[in-house]
Amino acid sequence: MDIITTIGGDDDGLDGPVAARLRVKRLVTEGTCLRSAARQHYEYARHMFVFFVDNRISQIFDISDDSEKQGQAQPIVPPPTLRPPPPRVSIDMRQFYADYIACINSGRLADDLHQFCKPSGVVWNGTRLSVQQYGDMIQASLDAISGLFFDIHTLVVDQARQQLAARIEFTGTPVKPYAGGVPSGRQVTFAEHVFYWLEQGRISDVLSIVDWEEYRSHLAR
Repeated sequence: MDIITTIGGDDDGLDGPVAARLRVKRLVTEGTCLRSAARQHYEYARHMFVFFVDNRISQIFDISDDSEKQGQAQPIVPPPTLRPPPPRVSIDMRQFYADYIACINSGRLADDLHQFCKPSGVVWNGTRLSVQQYGDMIQASLDAISGLFFDIHTLVVDQARQQLAARIEFTGTPVKPYAGGVPSGRQVTFAEHVFYWLEQGRISDVLSIVDWEEYRSHLAR
C-alpha cells in the first residue's frame, strides 16, 4: 500500500484531521473472472480521513473503490502534476467550498456552477468534462435521489498547494435506479471522500470515491 497524496496535519495542527489517498495492490488467486495470469493483479484506491486526539489516532473514515476495480487491469488515476502557482489574491478556500456545496444543495447548478469550476472544464477521476458535463453528472444524482442533501462532515484545506479534501455525507430517498441500486422507498445515507485541486481559485481536478456499497445496502434492508 502506497500513500499517493495527503492533506492536513501540519496546517491544521497536531490534532487536525489528515486526508490521504492510498494505492492498494492486490493479487487475485481465486473466485475471479480474470482471463489471464497477467491480469490477476489489480490496484484500487482508498480515501481515508484520520482524526487524532493527543497525537493518537482517535477515528478513521475509510472508503475504497475495490469492488469497482476488481477485474480491471488499469492503474488508479494519479493526482494532477505540473500545478500552476497559487493565485495572486488568495481566497478563503473553506468559504469557497461551503458556497460550492450550497450551490448544489440549493439547485443552482445551471446558473452558478461555472463560478466554481475552471472555464475549460474539470478532470473528474481522470476523465475530462466540460463544466456543463460536470454539472449534468451531479444533477443526475439529484434527479435519481429525491431530496439529496450534501452535508460537509469534514473539510481539510492546503492553501499553499491549492488543495481541498472533504468527507461529504448524503441523505435522500432514491426514486430512480441509480448506481446499481433499485428504489425501495427507504431513505439512504452514504458518504463520499473527495479530493479537489484548484487553479486560479476554480476547481480543475477531482478525485472521488463514493461509498456505493453502503448506498445499495440501505436499499436492500
